[in-house]
Parts: sequence; C-alpha cells; structure tokens
Amino acid sequence: MKSNGLTTILNGALAVCLLASVILCVQFVFLSRDARQLNSQLAGINAWNNGVQAFVMECVEYSKKNPAILPILKTIGVEPTAAK
Repeated sequence: MKSNGLTTILNGALAVCLLASVILCVQFVFLSRDARQLNSQLAGINAWNNGVQAFVMECVEYSKKNPAILPILKTIGVEPTAAK
C-alpha cells in the first residue's frame, strides 16, 4: 500500500486538534462548575449584605425616636445626620 505524505500530515493535524478540543472541553466543564458554585456563594453574600443594610437603616430610624442607640451606631461607623 502506498503511503501519501499529505494524508499523514492531515491525520496528525486532526489528532492534535482532537486532543486540544478534548482538553478545552474538560477545562470548560470544570471552570463552569466552579463559576456556578461561586455565583451561588455571591448571591448568598449579597442577600446577607442587603439584610444587614436594612437592619442598619431600621436602627437609624429607631435612633430618631430613641437617641440612646447613637453611640452604638457611631461605633460601627454609621452617623445619622437627621437623627436629632
């Protein structure tokens, strides 16, 4: 059987492309799984942050009725401007 040099080169290039595509596919699967996991963690952190901000705003509103809470708010860095 006669061997064609061009066919051998094309088969080699095909094998390299196949190997590269398998590596990239596996890498994509692992990275997309990590991205989904980090995205869910970020959503949880954002929800917690929103809850804390809402609690701080309620404390600021409460300080308008009871200014005894103002020293506590100042220790955490919240200084209500219209609390007086």
